[in-house]
Amino acid sequence: MFNKRLIKTLKATINSLENDLENEKQKNSYLTKDLVIMIQNQTRSRKRIIDLENNIEFLTNNLGSRKLKELVQPSHQN
Repeated sequence: MFNKRLIKTLKATINSLENDLENEKQKNSYLTKDLVIMIQNQTRSRKRIIDLENNIEFLTNNLGSRKLKELVQPSHQN
């Protein structure tokens, strides 16, 4: 009688642990997908920032007067 109860309890525990493991795997899968999306967004953002910095540098270099360059330079350095 005790053995049957023990076996039943152990089976229930194993089933519960297997369910928990499956849930954690699914959660990990979702988090991995989210992380990949975040990395892709970060990569795009960095490229966009570099493009914008290059545009600012190009425009600054092509400004006609020195006074205009001085007005733009401080904000570009921030």
